[in-house]
Amino acid sequence: MFEDRRGHDRSPALIARQQISIEDLVIEADIGVDPDEIGRRQTLIVDIRLDVMPVWDDRLDATADYRSIADRAARLGQSRTGLIEIFANRLAAECLFDPRVLAVEIRVRKPLALVNGTASASVRLVRNGADGFWAAPSHTVFGRA
Repeated sequence: MFEDRRGHDRSPALIARQQISIEDLVIEADIGVDPDEIGRRQTLIVDIRLDVMPVWDDRLDATADYRSIADRAARLGQSRTGLIEIFANRLAAECLFDPRVLAVEIRVRKPLALVNGTASASVRLVRNGADGFWAAPSHTVFGRA
C-alpha cells in the first residue's frame, strides 16, 4: 500500500485504469428477427472498450488480450441471435469473464438495418464488472455517410 501524507491509500491500482480498445471489428453474424434475416449472415461493426488495471509487467498474460476478445466476438456471431442488444450483452459477459477487466463498453452497429439499407442501427452497453451494475443501453440510429 502506498500512503500519502494524510494516510490515504494511493496504490496505483486505486488511482489509475488503462483502457484497451478494439474499434471497427467486423463480425459476420447470424442475427435478426425479421423472417428474411433468419439464417442469413449480416455484418456487425463492433467497438469494445475494456477498463483494466494498469499493467506493470511487459507480458501478455498481465493484461486482457484483445485478440482473445476479438475471437470471442467472432464466435458469438456464429450463434443465432435475434437482437443486437443481446449480442452486446453476451459479449460484455464474455469480456468480464476475465478478472482483469473491471468494466466494459460495447457498441454494436448493424450497418444495413434500416430504410432499404441506407441507415444503420446501433446499441451501446456499459457494464461494470465489480458491482454487476448494468447501465441502460442507449438505442440510436445513425445515417450512413
